[in-house]
Amino acid sequence: MLEDVHLIYGGPSNYLYTRDRKEYYDADTRKSVAFTPSMHQIEINKRMVEGDPEEEEEPKAIEDPVFKPLVWTGIHESLFIRYNAGMWINNQDNYPIGNGMCGPISVAILLAYYQDNIDPSFVPSAVRTRGSLSPGSLVHLLGLHIGGAYTGTIGITIYYGFLSFMESYGIDQYQPKFTMFTTWDIVTEKIDQMRPIAVGLTTWLGGPESYGNHWVTVYAYAQNTEKKGYYKAIDNHGNYKARIKASWTAGAVWLDK
Repeated sequence: MLEDVHLIYGGPSNYLYTRDRKEYYDADTRKSVAFTPSMHQIEINKRMVEGDPEEEEEPKAIEDPVFKPLVWTGIHESLFIRYNAGMWINNQDNYPIGNGMCGPISVAILLAYYQDNIDPSFVPSAVRTRGSLSPGSLVHLLGLHIGGAYTGTIGITIYYGFLSFMESYGIDQYQPKFTMFTTWDIVTEKIDQMRPIAVGLTTWLGGPESYGNHWVTVYAYAQNTEKKGYYKAIDNHGNYKARIKASWTAGAVWLDK
């Protein structure tokens, strides 16, 4: 441990220290954290950390421990609001075939982001107008390339359909890539490059039944104090800042040079 610091116990895996009782730091990462203990908590913590031979009862843990909020790395959520209404939403009114459209929509959002923020040539203007609130015919065309009512939830068919769409319009700045395995390494790599990535969720890995086997577009990531990963995504169900556990996911599709 560092010298000349006051040790703070904020609950399991939440070890802090301070020098002046004004600024608090995580003992593992040594990064500043938000922590505002009461005087009562400080006194209990002091007895617990330093020991008190006159204490008749076992010292209690700090009341109301402060857990650090997730700190997100990635693209700001505000850039995805435009893809969160109208025909961007996968529902029965828009797409009667239902669960076959989450893959095409998640890839369409990825491509639209590239068109709006990186290079307009990623989507032909005849397919979608840059900066539009509408996908134009982008979702429809991706759906045709990816295939039928259920193939839009299968990673390998999403990849080949994505590749077919790019080739048919001569879009060759980047190439689609695909993995069917765990997603953390590739998601963090692409997000660190400020690029969104389409990610698959599965119920057999613990994903919510409300999603089922589903595809979303991830644009930020975070880890909690236990080093468990989380993603922030636009889920094509109407939530552009959905939080999902990385452990729920398997399979990803992205663009790479």
